[in-house]
This record gives sequence, C-alpha cells and structure tokens, in this order.
Amino acid sequence: MRVGSVANATAILRHLAVARPQGVNAIARELALSPSSCFNILKTLTDEGFLDFQPETKTYSIGIAAIQLFQFPSGLGAWLEWLERELHRLCLDLQLSSGLWQVRGNRVVLLKAMESSLATRIHLAAGQRLPKYLGAM
Repeated sequence: MRVGSVANATAILRHLAVARPQGVNAIARELALSPSSCFNILKTLTDEGFLDFQPETKTYSIGIAAIQLFQFPSGLGAWLEWLERELHRLCLDLQLSSGLWQVRGNRVVLLKAMESSLATRIHLAAGQRLPKYLGAM
C-alpha cells in the first residue's frame, strides 16, 4: 500500500470511528477522495476485518479488528472473554470442538478455536479463512 493510501485508510478509520455507518459516496465526499479510490480502500479494510459492510444498506462501520487494535471502550472485550470461557466449558463438558468465527465478505475467519480433550478431533488454527457457506457455516 502506498503512503497516500495508508493516510487515506487512516482517515477513513478515524472518520468511521466517530460517524454513523455510511456508504462509499458519503465517505468519499466527506474525506475528499475519489469514489473509486475510496471503494478500493474500504474493500481492503473490510477484507481485513477493520470495517464491517452491511450489504442491505451498503454501508460501512468500524469492524472487530479495529476495536481489538484500538481497544475502543465498547464492552466487546469482556463479552468475548465470557463467550470464550463458556464455549471452552461446553467443549470440555460435551466433548466437542467449537470456534468463534467472524464473517468477512464471502469468507469466515476463525478468531478462536476451542477443542475437546478427545484424541481424534478436527484442528483449525486461529486466523484460518474458509468460504462463508462451507458446511454448517
């Protein structure tokens, strides 16, 4: 990514951190970017989890990666810790494997994997990307 693109990506993140969800044209106008350049940056930031895209409204908002990176005071961290503990407890109690996944475009990304203690199990690593509609996804 070029230096100008990094500056524009940073400007987009800063803007959406304090704004309501917005579409490409509104963001481009607000930041004086060309809609084409803005769209390409938005797509990259969405693919990496820094932004969330809502296809119904065609709007972008801050994603979980940005929240985790900048530690926004949203209460999300405490909720994720509770969820991870509960999933881990269920995995041990029911002898199953589980994962916490995030949808990113047409893919899902594994954030956390919890496994049972069984000798035979499927192992997936955090960060692994799979097609969105693979199996029971």
